[in-house]
Amino acid sequence: MNLLTDPWLHVRTLSGKTLVIRPSELTQGPDYPVAIEWPRAPWNGAITEFLVGLFQTILLPEDAKAWRDFWDKPPSPSFLEKELKKAAFAFNLEGEQSFMQDLTLKPMAEDYRKPIQKLLVDGISDNQEKNRADLFVKSGDISALCKSCAAAAIIDLQSHAPQGGAGFYTCLRGGGPQTTLIVCDTLFKTVWANVLEEHKFGMSGRADYREIFPWVGGSTKHPLHIYWGLPRRVLLEEASEGTCSICASQGPVHRSFVSYRGGIKYAEGDWRHPLSPYVRNQEDSWMVRATEGDLVGYRNWMGILVDTPQGDGLPAWVVRRWIDRDIPGEDIRLWGFGYQCDQAAVIRWCESRMPIVMVPEEKRAAFEKFIRTLVTLAERGREQLQACIFGALKQSMRPTHRTRASLSLWPRTEQAFLEHVHAAAEGADQEKLKDSFSILIQREAIRIFNEAAGISSPEWVARYAHKLRRILGNRNPVTLKTKKYGDWRLEEEA
Repeated sequence: MNLLTDPWLHVRTLSGKTLVIRPSELTQGPDYPVAIEWPRAPWNGAITEFLVGLFQTILLPEDAKAWRDFWDKPPSPSFLEKELKKAAFAFNLEGEQSFMQDLTLKPMAEDYRKPIQKLLVDGISDNQEKNRADLFVKSGDISALCKSCAAAAIIDLQSHAPQGGAGFYTCLRGGGPQTTLIVCDTLFKTVWANVLEEHKFGMSGRADYREIFPWVGGSTKHPLHIYWGLPRRVLLEEASEGTCSICASQGPVHRSFVSYRGGIKYAEGDWRHPLSPYVRNQEDSWMVRATEGDLVGYRNWMGILVDTPQGDGLPAWVVRRWIDRDIPGEDIRLWGFGYQCDQAAVIRWCESRMPIVMVPEEKRAAFEKFIRTLVTLAERGREQLQACIFGALKQSMRPTHRTRASLSLWPRTEQAFLEHVHAAAEGADQEKLKDSFSILIQREAIRIFNEAAGISSPEWVARYAHKLRRILGNRNPVTLKTKKYGDWRLEEEA
């Protein structure tokens, strides 16, 4: 199977059908693909990333005009087919120069053969099997993968590999990286919205494909290598007839693969990955934001959609570039996803989506400051709520339960936050909106406190309820203080 010329992509079309198509058919109409639709949610993210990297490499736009030409008029399937064929030599799943695999492992098959389930990022690991810790994913649940699903598993592993023990390296972005993508109403537009112009990579013109893909001898120093990381040495073993454990298709399936330590060891900080937000760590170096909990809920907008006030959190390159393009009239959402990891252990797959609210460029700076103010008001409310819950309930409630109660402020005020943001984008008075949101945060924080405080002494509940009302009701100071964001001015100085 060749990943550029054969049908293997599982997609959902405009009419709701699920089809298997070629990459060149992303613009096939009238029932065009709107999203990747695999039976495994993590592969929807991994394969969308793969398509972004593929189109970034194959259709590398020369400048903003070239990018906009394909946005306004997507390339035809015949044009895509012709361009994709030029790189097809590097995308054979089996045979010479197998896609994202290491053929030098073939003589080692007898000693390092593994069941196909262990190819999955969140599949049962050797340690889990040894310690009988396969609580959620049982050994043997996935015994066969068809060629399409095997390709998806390899892409997912090489793109999101967690720590795997001595000699088994993490992916290029480190363990548990978070990805944020711009999502549109068609699959091609989703992919193209996350493609950057060539000058963003310091390039001028397209390179020979043999210089890019590492499994055919490409260099790790090439700017586009960032989409084609190869941290793990794996090799699929020969397929035989059977039924795929994932998609239930009949035909050739892979039941085992070979794996051995080695691969490319990436040093943290060597790359700025276009699809991930970044944070500055305590050593004052930049690293990819790790996946945890709700990824793009509004408490994470700072550092995901706009820069943090202290400059220690940056949105993904593609997110910032999309905002700078200032394209009106599009229904755009932000899609955050990734594996939440605890070192070598994969805890869970996380994903969430939020709308992106756009304003004209001349209003953007004030609008982003308004967003930061609302998030800071909510964070102050959460911090004070947590402190008061700790004070009133420290003798009767576990610390984790107290923290969980305060965190519920975010989802319970998210809809109101979005309503305030939309109102500001439509020209409503921002100062009045700040006052309105501040009052809403106070009311919701007090409501959560009262719900959590029912099991404590009336004296302590009354004391901390009064304190919470007093602090959150204080709108006079122009400066908000929070542990997370430091001092933040509510209004511009006169």
